[in-house]
Amino acid sequence: MFALWLRLLQNVAGRVAASLLRAAGLPELITDNLQQYESLALKLARDPALLRSYPRPSHSRPRGAWGDDGALDERRAARRLWRA
Repeated sequence: MFALWLRLLQNVAGRVAASLLRAAGLPELITDNLQQYESLALKLARDPALLRSYPRPSHSRPRGAWGDDGALDERRAARRLWRA
């Protein structure tokens, strides 16, 4: 039973990862199995120019990005008003 549950979790994680890659505009990085994943990882590791051709992750989210509802800015503004 545990093996079945573990397989289900792996499938869910794989679908989430594929969805994120599609949303990021990188569907070519989606693989169907471990062998394809290893092959892609080695290809990217051996070709630095190919790896650099992919966008670098941003460490800051643009305003309006997923998960940014402006609440942090509103709290900061409220603190400034309280202190004034």
